Amino acid sequence: MSAAPNPPTICACVQTVSRITGIPYEHIIGAGRRSGRSLGRPRQLAMWLAHKVTGKSLGQIGLVMDRDHTTVMYAIRRIDTLRDEGDRKMIEWSDAALRQVMADPRQVEMAL
Repeated sequence: MSAAPNPPTICACVQTVSRITGIPYEHIIGAGRRSGRSLGRPRQLAMWLAHKVTGKSLGQIGLVMDRDHTTVMYAIRRIDTLRDEGDRKMIEWSDAALRQVMADPRQVEMAL
C-alpha cells in the first residue's frame, strides 16, 4: 500500500493499534521490554502499520518507537510472516488497523 497524499502519522498508527489490542499507547511506545510477547506483537504491528501507510523511513519509525531501524525491519518481516502463515489474530488485527487508520487518520490523531 503506497502512502496517501496526506498519510497518517506514526503516532496515529500507534494509537490505532492501541485501540485494537487494548494495550495502552504509552506501553507500545515505551522502551521497556515488559511482558514479552504481550507487548511485542502490538509494537511490531504498530511498526508494520507505520511502514505501510506513513511513507516514513525505518529510522524515522524507530525514532518515534524508541527502537533501532533494524528492529523496525524485523517487526515488518515478522508481521508479514505471521500474515502469510495464516495467523488469524494478526490478520484480524492488521486488517482492522489498516482500515481504521486509512478511514480518517485525522480522527485517530485527534484522540491523542
